[in-house]
Amino acid sequence: MEDLKINDLIVHEDYGIGIYKGLEKVKTYSGEKELIKIEYENNAKVFLPIERIDKITKYVGDKELVKIDKIGSSSWQKERKKLKKI
Repeated sequence: MEDLKINDLIVHEDYGIGIYKGLEKVKTYSGEKELIKIEYENNAKVFLPIERIDKITKYVGDKELVKIDKIGSSSWQKERKKLKKI
């Protein structure tokens, strides 16, 4: 994922298409953690632990036609099921 740049589109296997917003260091009870910040529709954000980077891939489709997913919406799950059938 070294080629990932701020504002690149990514696909999270659970939440769908979002916008990569970089890495963020957060202090936790067990020390400092580095998290991947992903933004979705309506400014919703997901913070993914760096060790879970396997959950995301860079979006490689037509960026002009893509729609950012909404957290909690069923649209990504429907799309995911449809893609699995292909």
